Amino acid sequence: MVRSSVLVLLSMLWASTVADGFEVAGEISGENDGDQYGAAICAVDFNGDGHLDMAVGAPANDDAGTSSGKVYLYFGGPSADTVADLTFVGDPSSFFGKSLSSAGDFNNDGYDDLLVGAPFYDVPATSAGAVYLFYGGPSADVVADHIFTGQNGSDYFGIAVTGAGDFNNDSYDDFAVGAYYNDWGGFTKAGKVYVYLGGPSPDFAADLILVGTADGERFGFAISSQDYDGDSYSDLSVGAYSYDAAYLNQGRVYVFSGGSSVDTIPDLIITGDSAGYKFGWSLASGKVSGDSYWDLIMGSDGVSIDTFSVGEIYVFNGGPSFDGVADYSYNLGRLKHDYLGFDVASSADVNGDGFDEIIAGMPGNDDGGTDAGGALLFDGGPSVVVDTNFLGSSSGQEMGKAVGFWEDFGAGGAVAIAVGASSSDNYRGSLLLYHKAGGSENAPPVLDPIGPKFGVVGTPVIFTVTASDPDGTVPALSAPDLPTGADFEDYGDGSGLFSWTLVLSDTGTHSVTFIASDESLSDSEVVDITIADSSSCCLLRGDLDHSGVLNIGDLTYMVAYLFTGGVPPPCYIEGDIDNNSSINIGDLTYLVAFLFTGGPLPLPCP
Repeated sequence: MVRSSVLVLLSMLWASTVADGFEVAGEISGENDGDQYGAAICAVDFNGDGHLDMAVGAPANDDAGTSSGKVYLYFGGPSADTVADLTFVGDPSSFFGKSLSSAGDFNNDGYDDLLVGAPFYDVPATSAGAVYLFYGGPSADVVADHIFTGQNGSDYFGIAVTGAGDFNNDSYDDFAVGAYYNDWGGFTKAGKVYVYLGGPSPDFAADLILVGTADGERFGFAISSQDYDGDSYSDLSVGAYSYDAAYLNQGRVYVFSGGSSVDTIPDLIITGDSAGYKFGWSLASGKVSGDSYWDLIMGSDGVSIDTFSVGEIYVFNGGPSFDGVADYSYNLGRLKHDYLGFDVASSADVNGDGFDEIIAGMPGNDDGGTDAGGALLFDGGPSVVVDTNFLGSSSGQEMGKAVGFWEDFGAGGAVAIAVGASSSDNYRGSLLLYHKAGGSENAPPVLDPIGPKFGVVGTPVIFTVTASDPDGTVPALSAPDLPTGADFEDYGDGSGLFSWTLVLSDTGTHSVTFIASDESLSDSEVVDITIADSSSCCLLRGDLDHSGVLNIGDLTYMVAYLFTGGVPPPCYIEGDIDNNSSINIGDLTYLVAFLFTGGPLPLPCP
C-alpha cells in the first residue's frame, strides 16, 4: 500500500471477543518507549517458503542511533509466532521503517523483495530520505542490497513506497517511491514519485519520474498500484492531499496507466470537491465490487461535518470504463474528529464470499477513550456495507494509524485483520490482531486426481503423486497396499514417486490406494494399474477398435472412453499413443494430428 501496506501480526497471547464474531487474537508491543512500533506494516514472502511473512516498522527506535529505526520480520505459515525471525536497523536519524512494502520480485530471482522507507535519511542532505532494498530468498539476510536516496534536503524521499507490479510490460516487477516535499521547476513542495523498473540486472536509477505541478501539492504522499482499467497492465495511483485550486487542501489523486510505452502524463485525475477534504491522503487497491477488476480505495481523513474532521472512505470501481467517479463512500456522520480513512487497506477476502474487504483506520475516534482510535471493517460485494467496528481501549492510543490484512495467518489459512497503534504507551507502539472467533480449524488435504495407469512387462511403471492442504501444511503421502516389487517414496514436499519394475507374473489389474493425510484428516484414491504381457497384447498403437488400421473409428473409441464413460481399450498400451503410462487428452491430440494434420506415426508396440 502506502506507508503501511498490507499488514499482519502473529500472536496468541490472549483472546477476548469483540463485535460481530471477531476476537483479539493477540497484541505485540514495541521494545521501548518512543519506538512507535506499528507505524507501518506489510506482508511479503521474504524467505520464499510460500507463506506471507510480516514486516513491522518501529521508525523511532534508537538501537543504531537516535531515531535510526528498526523493522521486525515474522515468518508466516502454520507455525508463525510472535518472535521476530529477522530484524533490520537503519542509520541514525533516518526513521527507517516509516514506510514498508513488498517490491515484488524486483531482481527476477524468483523471490519477493522488501522495501523499507527512511524519509529522514541525511545523505546527500538533511532529510533527503532513502529507501533500502533487501533481496528475499531462503538465505536472505538483513544487509541492504541497495540504498536509494533523495535528491535534495527535506525531500523526504521514502515517505511512501509500493510495489508497482509490471508497470512497463516487460515481465519484471517494478516499484515506486514518493518524495512529497521535493521542490522542482520553481514549485515548492510540489513532490515527485520515482519509478524503478526491475529485471535480472537493474541499474538502480529511476527510469521514470512523475511530478506534482503546483506549490504545496505534496504529490507522492500516498501510492498504490493495480490494474484499474482492466487492460492487463499495472497502473499507478498517486495521492497529493494538499492540492489547492478552487479550495484549500481539497486534494487530488493522479492515475498513470501502465503499458509498453508508459509516460509521465496522468491518464485520470480525481479532485476533492471541498476545502480540507485532502483527497489522496491514503490509497489502497482491492477487488471489492466482486467483478474481475481491481478497484481503487481512498481515505480522506479531512472530510468534515461542520468543523469536525470525521473523515471518509471512497471506492472507485475499476474496469474498462474506470472514470474516477466514486461508486461508494462512507463517513460516520457525526460531529466527532474520527479521522476515518487515515489509513486504508484491502485485497483480502476475510469472510470467504469472493469479495475483498476494506479496513479503514480512525485514530481520532473517542468511543474507547479520548483519541483511543479504532478501525472499521467494510464487507465487499455489489453493495459495500460496514461490518465491524474495532475500538482502541485507552486514551491517546490512536489505534488505526496503520491497518491491513494478512492472508496466511497460521494453520487454516484464515485472513487476519491487524490494526497499528504507534502512539500507545508513551509512543512505544503496538499492533493488535483480530480474527474470527474460534480461530482456524485444520482443513483436510486434497489429493490431486491420479486416474488409471497401465504398463507392459519389461517396462517400469513410474508416475508422480501430488497433494496440497488448504491450511498451508504439507500432507504426508502413503500407499499402504503396494503390489510385490512396487515402491512408493514420499518426498515430504507434497509429492511422491510410485515405481514398479514389472515381471511376467505381474500381468493383470492391481488396485493401489494412495493416501494424503494431515493429522486425523485424509484424502485418498484407489488407482487401478493394469499390466499386460507385451507378447500377447499390443499389436498396433492407436488401433483401439482392432480394425488393423488407424482411422476415425479409433478416434471415436478414444473420445467415448475419455469423455462419455466408454469401455477402456482391451489393451491399454494400444491407447497410450504418446507412451506416458496413461491414456489422456495427450493421446487424443496425437491421434488427431496423425489422422488429419500430417502428424507422426504412433510409437511402435514394445
